[in-house]
Amino acid sequence: MAEISSAQVALTATDPTLCVTADQDGCKLIVHNASGVVIYLGDSAVTTSTGLPLDKAAGPVTIVMPAQSKLYAIAASGTPSLGILKVGNN
Repeated sequence: MAEISSAQVALTATDPTLCVTADQDGCKLIVHNASGVVIYLGDSAVTTSTGLPLDKAAGPVTIVMPAQSKLYAIAASGTPSLGILKVGNN
């Protein structure tokens, strides 16, 4: 049976923040940026130059996470939150 969890992860514009770690089976994420600040998604070295931009207008985005993978994020400015709904056993 798939597990479901949700979180609001506070981000900064200075250091990438670990948002999610997938388990041994991987997972599916639905992420949403409800702030007016662009959030960039990527690996542990994500920056505003290298990350996938996610702005409020994009609406919720689905990401399939491979087993044991990690999702990091960084803000363009300020301290916005990234909303995450995690569904296990993708």
